[in-house]
Parts: sequence; structure tokens; C-alpha cells
Amino acid sequence: MFNLQSFATQKSGVSDGNIANALNKIRQLLTKLLHSPETGVIYLTNVDPITTVSFGSIVCPYTDPYSCVAAYADDGPAQPIVSRGFAVCLSDEVAPSEGGYFRFNGEADVHLENDLTPVAGELVYVSKTAYGLGTNVIPGDLNDWVRVVGTIKDASEYSSPSNVFVRMILGKCCESQNLPA
Repeated sequence: MFNLQSFATQKSGVSDGNIANALNKIRQLLTKLLHSPETGVIYLTNVDPITTVSFGSIVCPYTDPYSCVAAYADDGPAQPIVSRGFAVCLSDEVAPSEGGYFRFNGEADVHLENDLTPVAGELVYVSKTAYGLGTNVIPGDLNDWVRVVGTIKDASEYSSPSNVFVRMILGKCCESQNLPA
């Protein structure tokens, strides 16, 4: 993915003038295009003090609208900002206190748990066994919180562990006894 942070205006020693102004305008335009609801991509900071988020990890927005933590099903209603739904990491790795790009709608590769048999059309839930992973098995028992992330579009590339292409469902959260059929 294109990294706006490395798109500096001082390439080839140019720091001011018409070329620098043009490069700044291009950077501003690309920033607006990348960070918009139309593209479904946003730049978030990982505020988890321990967990590094990697490509395909599922995250939950945190208290600041531009921060996130790795999602975990067992966090129940205490997990922050459930109504904002989930996002999937597009960056290679986002260490604690660092930022990266995340997709909050559209299609994304989502990292699933080991030893699953995913099939196109199945729901993907936030894992109850590992932070940031998904599963196609309902994680929990009656009265446990279950969070739906999306629907599997293509599972042909899955190998344990791997990524599965998932069509996202925004803001979907329900208790296990209220899951859709």
C-alpha cells in the first residue's frame, strides 16, 4: 500500500517553490482519498500496550476515534466502542503506540484461527481464543458475547493458519442466543 509518510516534499532537494507546493497538494488529495468513507480505509493508532497487530488482524476502534485494539470475543460488553464495528489491518505490522492502515468496510483478507474448515457464505466471528483473529465457529456458549465481522467470500486459499477473503459487515454485534440463522 502507498505510504503517505514517505512521500516527502524534499525529494531531489526541493523544499519550496511550485514543485514543493504541487507535491503538498498531491499529498493532501491522496490523504483525503485514502482516509474517507468511500474507500473504507482509515489510519488508526494501536493503543494496546502489548499486542502488535499484523496484516489481516481484526481490530476494534477504541475511545479515541483514531485508535484501536486487537478484537477479542471474550471482552463482552466491556470492549470499547462496539457500535463502531470492526476494521481489518492492511499494514504489515502495527506495533503498540504506532499507526497503520485499516479497512472498515468493503472486502479484506482476514486472519483466521488454525484448524478450521471455512466455506464461502459462512459468517466470520471475532475469536475467543486469540486476539485479532477470526473464526467460522461460534465462539462461546449461551449468554457469551458473539461479534460477527463479515461473511466469507472465498475460502480456497485457506491453509492452517492463513487468510480468508471476507466481505465485511459493519457494526454487527449480538449475543449468541440472538444470532441470525
